[in-house]
Amino acid sequence: MARIAVAVIALTLAGVSLAAAPELRAGTAGCQDAKTALADAKQKLRKAKKALKEAETPRAKEKAKNRLKKARDRLRDAEEAAAEACTGEVRFMVIGAQGKGNTGQAEVGAAMDTVCEESGCDYIIGLGNNIYDSGVTSTSDDQFMSKFETPYAGNDVKFWLGLGNHDYGGNGAGTEPAKAQVQIDYTEVSPSGKWKMPDRYYRRTDGPVEFFTLDTNPLMFGDDDDQETDISTWVANSDAEWKIALGLHGYRSNGPHGNAGDYDGTFIPPADGTNVKDFIEDNICGEADVYFSAHDHSLQWPEQDATNCPGTELIVSGTAAASSELEGDNPTHFESLALGFAYVVIEGSQMTVDFIDADGALLFTRTITK
Repeated sequence: MARIAVAVIALTLAGVSLAAAPELRAGTAGCQDAKTALADAKQKLRKAKKALKEAETPRAKEKAKNRLKKARDRLRDAEEAAAEACTGEVRFMVIGAQGKGNTGQAEVGAAMDTVCEESGCDYIIGLGNNIYDSGVTSTSDDQFMSKFETPYAGNDVKFWLGLGNHDYGGNGAGTEPAKAQVQIDYTEVSPSGKWKMPDRYYRRTDGPVEFFTLDTNPLMFGDDDDQETDISTWVANSDAEWKIALGLHGYRSNGPHGNAGDYDGTFIPPADGTNVKDFIEDNICGEADVYFSAHDHSLQWPEQDATNCPGTELIVSGTAAASSELEGDNPTHFESLALGFAYVVIEGSQMTVDFIDADGALLFTRTITK
């Protein structure tokens, strides 16, 4: 009953009437209604912030401050209600190769805002290459503003981010590890508080899901024994219903970089991705349910590799700012060069992944069941 009461209060404060929430009238706090209330509360908070910014007189500013305080209180209550009502349900977006600060990033960001408002999202996951072309040298670098804070200003959720080769500097060669540490440090000073990167690789649990964020750049060079030890232990010992691995470098892809072990057709280790291939086969394949990557700038869902990577879905989401080409011949459920992102909903034993473009249009959807 306490859970229902919290949800009712949050819905009422957010402006959603009980007439619009039949599940609550029947005595059950409906998740979708709680998500609707949360989206509405976020919208009211944005309007309150805008009103304060535009206030010109002392009286208007005081009124705007009071309105902002109430909006923040409503948002907190709505977040608590949604957390209670939506236990076991997780909604998030997966983006990659997004940090260009270009028109494409802004367009995809706007589409993400719309989906979050209309369908709900708990957070956004970034697979790496947050700052093109060669990372940053300090936490005060203007690129954090132009390539993260500004493009995603319309969205209030947290971004859980990983590292890519461009984040490691060297114009994509990935040879300046100090630049990667700067992005980790930015977590503490991000003015929006949305940038979250607790370490260069890490794990995080949300309800029925455990996420394993890899740092694939050093894996390319085969010199990261600590990461291999930690990731292999974490994944193998996890009792989460869903295990999702996240990394920049792909395992199967029809993009220009191609399949791990044959990146860019080089056939020369470590540039061919042999070390990434070995790492994924040894620690992710058959252990994680899904591996998301974004080295190639496309949207892809390759068919499962039953021989080399059985039991693990391989999904590419790398068009959050730009696209490249599709030239490989791996069989796929879907592939596209459209700018966009993956929207994931996990409910119990089902996971649904939607590919959505920069106009907010649904390109493809597929549900897997455990």
